[in-house]
Amino acid sequence: MASRNRRYTVNEIILMLEDEGNFERADIHVQPPPVDELTDEDSASEDEEVGYNNLSGRQLDQQATATVIRLDGRHVVDSAPDSDLVTPRPKRPAPVKRKWENKDLPEQDKDRFTWHGSNIDKSRWPQTPDGIFNLFFDDDVINMIVEQSIRYAGSKGNHSFSTSPQEIRIFLAILLISGYNTVPRRRQFWSRDDDVRNEAIARTMPRDRYDILVR
Repeated sequence: MASRNRRYTVNEIILMLEDEGNFERADIHVQPPPVDELTDEDSASEDEEVGYNNLSGRQLDQQATATVIRLDGRHVVDSAPDSDLVTPRPKRPAPVKRKWENKDLPEQDKDRFTWHGSNIDKSRWPQTPDGIFNLFFDDDVINMIVEQSIRYAGSKGNHSFSTSPQEIRIFLAILLISGYNTVPRRRQFWSRDDDVRNEAIARTMPRDRYDILVR
């Protein structure tokens, strides 16, 4: 970092600390203004903890130093050239202006954007919705959901919770159905009222068991 002829302002130190982020605590010490300079009061009372959101524009432009507490010790940030925080964030570069043209691709480039899949054997591709779904949620993914669900329940104090891959697949199916068969409350799928009850869901999983899984 290049040497500076003045101290950083409060605003510059805040920007550097936000970019750095790798510290436990930072105390910003604002230099007092000249005696004959009028100052602004903060918007908080004297009994409240003041954050930088309470500072006025004049106070943000005041010169300051910062004491940064990290795992490797205490660091003072001021105008010294060996300050180990990053420099203030640079200005965002101007966006690149692109000129788009509405025309066909040149003959020499057409082959790059042509799908050559006509000779692929599609007979082994899944032909059913659940087969396509299983391409994304295969056994490894389902088993991971089972394992993480049990681990999460244990972290919440429910050490007796258990589930299975089959139950997780049913649970995911209920979530998919609820995406297009919407009701005011999802528990109404198990209602006795014919206008909201979903017989496929109600017969597949008890409502109370669903409530446990959805937690």
